[in-house]
Order: sequence, then C-alpha cells, then structure tokens
Amino acid sequence: MDKPILINSNEILLVVYGDDQHIGESGPLDENQVLEIVDEADDTVQIFRVNPSEKSCEDISEDIAELYLREREEQCFNGKIPHEFIEHSAAYGFFFRRYKTARI
Repeated sequence: MDKPILINSNEILLVVYGDDQHIGESGPLDENQVLEIVDEADDTVQIFRVNPSEKSCEDISEDIAELYLREREEQCFNGKIPHEFIEHSAAYGFFFRRYKTARI
C-alpha cells in the first residue's frame, strides 16, 4: 500500500458485517478514524469507498487489511483476528509468512 487510506469529503465509508448489516460514515476520514469505524462492527466482511457523485464504489478491504495488520500486527498474530476480511486477505498471508519466518 503506497498511499494512505483516506475517505474524502465527497465519499462514504461503507463497512459490511454480519447478516447484511452495515455502517456508513461520510468523509472526510483519516486512517485512524477508518480503523475505529471498522472496529465498531462485529466481524467485518467487506469495506467499500463509495463516491455517490461519480456513482462509483471501490472495494478497499485489502488495503484496510494491510493497514490493520501493520497497525495491530502483534495482536493479530497472537490469535486475535477480529474481522473475517483480514483472514481472507492476501496481506494476511504475506504478513503471516513473514511473522513465521521471523520466529524461526
């Protein structure tokens, strides 16, 4: 992930969790605010950046998983992975392999 995750003032962060439940928050939001909102949901499944004016929707789950692992790496690798989207991300596989190699 090369650039920070920001939700601009014309965008909405949409967090999908549970049985078709969701949290929507209007921007602007920075990375810390995004992580706080994700943590409000129980077992987040998918995360989107929605831009209503452009009628676009971008799945940013992988970017958020990478951010989450970077910010809370020790917690995640001590068996406390709070969200499904993290376990199913490519970022988790990469960080898990790196973590196991470092422990050997």
